[in-house]
Amino acid sequence: MDIPNSFADKSGTIQLSLLDDNFTTVEDDFNTLNGTVTTLSGTVTTLSGTVDSLNTTVSGLTSSQWTTSGSDIYYNSGDVGIGTTSPDYKLHVDGTAYFNANELTVRGGSPTIYFRDTDEMSAMLHNNSNLLYVLRGGTDTRSWVQVSSQWPFIFNLSNNAATCGGDFAAVGNVTGYSSDVRLKENIVPISNALEKVNKLQGVTFDWKDEAIKLGFVPEHKQFDAGVLAQEVQKVLPQAVAYAPFDQEWSEELNRNVSKSGEDYLTVRYEKIVPLLIEAIKELSAEVKKLKGE
Repeated sequence: MDIPNSFADKSGTIQLSLLDDNFTTVEDDFNTLNGTVTTLSGTVTTLSGTVDSLNTTVSGLTSSQWTTSGSDIYYNSGDVGIGTTSPDYKLHVDGTAYFNANELTVRGGSPTIYFRDTDEMSAMLHNNSNLLYVLRGGTDTRSWVQVSSQWPFIFNLSNNAATCGGDFAAVGNVTGYSSDVRLKENIVPISNALEKVNKLQGVTFDWKDEAIKLGFVPEHKQFDAGVLAQEVQKVLPQAVAYAPFDQEWSEELNRNVSKSGEDYLTVRYEKIVPLLIEAIKELSAEVKKLKGE
């Protein structure tokens, strides 16, 4: 079959009928092809020339499911696979993907990013109801489950509060709050501190099984040591708070509420330090008095 060496500024209708032959190799330059290709039947195995401008309309081409709109190209039905012939998602990449950009946006009513570990536990980042969750699940899964009724981490986006669902350890210092005298007023020493301390017990104890069922896993289930929140509450209520394991955020009330409805308590041990300081000072004064100083 004779093939012209070049197509330069051709217009009109160009018919290429290759019914039984394969169009194997074209090594010429197509500078401009202006017109309509109405029939192209055959197999083009290699196109090794340069097409500088191809301004044509190809009719009857049904193999492509992509639609062009200006400089955009889109595909509205089905899934797209890269590195896979059986995509399961709108965009399914089987291999390493690289994004050279400043932003990666996941938008939706409750957007979630999944980290599916194929041989260990999986992890998820989940945003919903003004809360950002760090979740966990089984091996290679999109399902998340709690440990002792707790999630690994919850960040409250409305007030910056954070809740850790297990032990929290820091290699360095954990610094918070404020104690600057310039920010305080109505400063009054704690009165009758020694009397208040005498109403407290330092005890050893065993945790009930009910605590674990409610989602609290103590470091020492047996022969633990501490104080009793209700006793502290009577003499220094500022040192008592609701136990985090029993708290969950209520979007309706815009505050934490008790999961169990029992409002279980815990003690802020650092708040007891001022009471102990004043108790020691009172005790020291009594000792000096007994010594006749």
